[in-house]
Amino acid sequence: MLSLSLVLLHLVLFAADNAYVIDTSGSLVEIDLVSGTVNPGVAVLGNYPNDILYSDGFVYVVNSGSDNSALQRINVETWQIENLSIGTGYNCWGEQFLSSDTLLISATLNNSLVIVSTEPLSVLSEIPGVGSCPEWMCLAEGFVWVACGGWGSDNNLVRVDLTTMTVSDTIEVGVNCQSVAYDGVDELFVVNSGTYGNNEGSISIINAVSGNVTRNLLTGGFPSTICIRDNKAYIGDGWGPGVYVITTDTHEILHDSSNPIFPGGTGFAVDSADNLFVTDAMSGQVRVYDQNDQPLESYAVSNPGAIAVRGGLTGIETGDVNMPAVRLRISPVPASATITVTGAVPCESIHVFDLSGRRVASSISDEFGVASLSIINLPEGLYSVISGKLSGRITVLR
Repeated sequence: MLSLSLVLLHLVLFAADNAYVIDTSGSLVEIDLVSGTVNPGVAVLGNYPNDILYSDGFVYVVNSGSDNSALQRINVETWQIENLSIGTGYNCWGEQFLSSDTLLISATLNNSLVIVSTEPLSVLSEIPGVGSCPEWMCLAEGFVWVACGGWGSDNNLVRVDLTTMTVSDTIEVGVNCQSVAYDGVDELFVVNSGTYGNNEGSISIINAVSGNVTRNLLTGGFPSTICIRDNKAYIGDGWGPGVYVITTDTHEILHDSSNPIFPGGTGFAVDSADNLFVTDAMSGQVRVYDQNDQPLESYAVSNPGAIAVRGGLTGIETGDVNMPAVRLRISPVPASATITVTGAVPCESIHVFDLSGRRVASSISDEFGVASLSIINLPEGLYSVISGKLSGRITVLR
């Protein structure tokens, strides 16, 4: 019988909480979600890395500009890389797990989907004639749904039957549809970028059973990515205003291009604790938001694109299972004029963020890890205080 100390040692060695982020300049970045350490350049990627998934000790990276390494399988313990060639000039784009050992890869310049075995890493078959420039996709109701926007020249959501592996329907949505997500109940949300510069981004809502378009919602901007968490669809306009939000149950637009909830949106992921990870290529940040959309953490990462998460923000450290993250101590609570922050790393930056993720106050801790920040000009409400990997919250009252 194993002793408790051996069981805890096993947990420390083999449990992990990490985020894996594509640096679009061509490398992989690892973030240790327990220590907050960012490890850049852990693996060299192919040209134009575009998508990433994590499964069972490996990340799978799709590279749009590499024929010989269109798909890379990377061991996250040893960083050993396996490369897979998928056609010539296919410009592979997105990926979706069909099963634990089978991936589906979209090939935008070949108008096809490629089925890949993960063990051994190899091409199994191909589904041709899917549609014009297939990009991101999702699974729902026994079908693969693929956004085929023709890189701005088309407007089709294509349904592929997983039994026959053929196209079973083509549904007209908005111009330049790039991504699609399933709400887990009965609807699909399709992101239509529109014509670049025309501020005509929109979301088409599809009944996943009938395939009928039930709503078209105008968000503006040029959105391209999407992630659904609970009853909210987060739509990324990563090179524009930021992240928009639509409720999946009532279809209410909470945030559009006129009032984005967060900056960034080049990539999304949700961890095991239901925290939302958002990459922001324009500012070089990966930010984490809790279930109430309040900021928890922020990590500096160069050129962050797609992201995958293993585990969650709160992890295992020094043998303690589910040890909560260390928090800053802030007083007074509630506050109205000035707050005192203690417990920070000495001489470390301290930032205050509002609910939209906008930084509204900053300071630097002294040699004892203490700082005072003026909040006299902040309106009433909830705010997050973040310093490195430490965080806390305050309520401002007037």
